[in-house]
Amino acid sequence: MHEKATLRLHLETWRGKKFTEEESKSFDVTKLLKVPCMINVVHKVSEKSGKTFAEIGSISPLMKGMVCPEQINETSLLCYDDFNEQLFESLPDFLKDKIKSSVEYNAMMNPSTSILKHVSETVSQEGDDLPF
Repeated sequence: MHEKATLRLHLETWRGKKFTEEESKSFDVTKLLKVPCMINVVHKVSEKSGKTFAEIGSISPLMKGMVCPEQINETSLLCYDDFNEQLFESLPDFLKDKIKSSVEYNAMMNPSTSILKHVSETVSQEGDDLPF
């Protein structure tokens, strides 16, 4: 929810007002599950692979009088606190690979390796020029 993050910018457009710093710190993204909206999808071509991919251009509330169609896919939430292996395995491989590469997933799968240890190692690899 950094002030320059794309997610924050999309959410501010959707809700019609900017987040205060306090609101951004306490915002629970799971509250968005099942909330109807309009999404503008932009198709772009990757410079590296030449493949076309879809990207969210903007998110906005439904126009007055507009009725949201019935949901097609079941709502699901995958989180590290209560990890659902069956849901994880149902995801496409590219999403599973992205999740597997996260610090949080690795900490969950290897409890002896904490996130703090990973962060510490990352910082020490970047250099020890910290002022404290």
